[in-house]
Formats: sequence, C-alpha cells, structure tokens
Amino acid sequence: AYWCPDGSCRLLSISFDDTLQVWSDPAGKGQLHQELRISHNNNTGRWVVAFRPAWSPAGDAVIVGDLKRGVALFDSSNGKQLGLLQAEALTAIPSRMALHPSRDVKVLAAATSSGRVHIWR
Repeated sequence: AYWCPDGSCRLLSISFDDTLQVWSDPAGKGQLHQELRISHNNNTGRWVVAFRPAWSPAGDAVIVGDLKRGVALFDSSNGKQLGLLQAEALTAIPSRMALHPSRDVKVLAAATSSGRVHIWR
C-alpha cells in the first residue's frame, strides 16, 4: 500500500482481485474506509513482477503498469482512466513506477522486468 503524497492520509492498495483501491480516514480516528475501487487487470502471472502503483505528486491521479505494455493513468477522485501511455520501444510490461516528487516537474519513469527504465516527460 502507498500513502498519498498530498497529505490527505489516503492510502492506495492493489490486489489480485483485479482492483486498485483508495482508502481514507475522514474522521481521523485510524479507521480506513474504502473511498474508491478501480477495476484493473493485476494478474501479471509468473513472468512479470507484481504491479506497484504510484500516486501523482498532487494526489489527483494514480498510475500503474498495464498488460498492454503501457502505463495506465486513473483519476483518483472517480476512478476513470485518463489515458494509457505506450511507446514503440516499450516491449515489456512495466511493473514499477516513479513520478518526480515535484508538482512542477512532469516526469514519469516506468521499469520493466527486462531491466529497462522508460521515461516520459
């Protein structure tokens, strides 16, 4: 699970039931409640490392590898898919994501099990 970097105390989880889930504690009492459930094929099988999603620095989106050899972007408020980043050079499924921590720098790194890191700006 991954804490949202915007300070909202939201938590992002991923599971083999083909969902990404956003959890929150609106009362601040340490009791997480499911805020959002996003459908996404997370069954990577035995040849691809399990997906590790990431938050955007502003907390308004989540990103995760996609079995279509791309990076899926989802709106963290409603779960709608915003896009799928793909590139001809991306020949393997990306499973590890990293976004630059600054809201002003728009850089995404996606790593594959083949040892490559692909950068989008």
